Amino acid sequence: MSHPLLENLTVLSEADLQERLSSISTKYWQTQNPDVRSQMIVIIDELKYELRLRSSKPVENTEDNGDNSLDNLINIS
Repeated sequence: MSHPLLENLTVLSEADLQERLSSISTKYWQTQNPDVRSQMIVIIDELKYELRLRSSKPVENTEDNGDNSLDNLINIS
């Protein structure tokens, strides 16, 4: 479930996501209103999900040297 007031998280850097997560987590513990806390939980979950999604993606290799590819390193004869 996505929070309606949360902007597109894919355009933010990982540092921005971490900063927003830290900020809203701090604010979560400062408020005593359970309704506000429940909304904040949705946002915290979205931020954590986006960070996990980014960390699970494989890093793309921009330099594709033919000599260093796995196909050339494994010799099956």
